[in-house]
Amino acid sequence: MSPSPSGPVARGVALFNEGAFFEAHEAWEDLWRATSKEPARTLLQGLIQVAAAFHKLYVQRDALSAARILTRARAKLASVLRATPSSTSPLGLEHLDVFVAALEEAQASLAASGTWPSAPKLALTAPTTAE
Repeated sequence: MSPSPSGPVARGVALFNEGAFFEAHEAWEDLWRATSKEPARTLLQGLIQVAAAFHKLYVQRDALSAARILTRARAKLASVLRATPSSTSPLGLEHLDVFVAALEEAQASLAASGTWPSAPKLALTAPTTAE
């Protein structure tokens, strides 16, 4: 199964960007379970963990757990970046490197000042149309 930038991926991105982190987690989880191809599987797992981390932070108000989950998520997403040619957009996600860097900044802000960072936004590539 090769996930496309529509369906559960796009729904999860929209939910995540709206701050509905638990719902984004749920949107991606079924797809993650059905996906065996790499790097898509690891990318989905990383996204699920990012959503879980921000849910822990904002809903459960558990900054310590959020930081631990975010560390694991960033490692997964970074491994996807290392394994993916820069010209590709895994699962149709655009600027994954910028997203990972923003996660790092958010985590550093949380650790340094205890300030709860805003969740960075995810972007999908624009769909192409056949001419």
